[in-house]
Amino acid sequence: MGEEQTIREGYDLMIRDALIAGDKETAELLRQGKHEDLEAERKRSLQAQKELAMFGTSIADIEGAIRAADWRQEADPKRPWNGVKTLALGLLSDAQELMEAGKANKARQYINRAKYIIDKHL
Repeated sequence: MGEEQTIREGYDLMIRDALIAGDKETAELLRQGKHEDLEAERKRSLQAQKELAMFGTSIADIEGAIRAADWRQEADPKRPWNGVKTLALGLLSDAQELMEAGKANKARQYINRAKYIIDKHL
């Protein structure tokens, strides 16, 4: 049995498993030989799960909040409570309140958001 045939049989098994699981889209991608698309999608999904566990939201959402904070600072530079620094400080303050309320995991996520902002933008 050649290597190509072994690989094809492996794909056939993955197609069968996808169909059994009711995942017709994955089965079709495998049939079309688009396993690279599946791997890329799997990596994106794992990254999204990691971000949700770490931050309670996506990095894209955090970056959106940062852009909004930057915009507020530019729109009214006389107000010292606008901007990215204030966003990070606010998250840390919220984390303190969450800890007092016994919501340790949510507090951890807020702290991680603040750390991300400090690391990437300050």
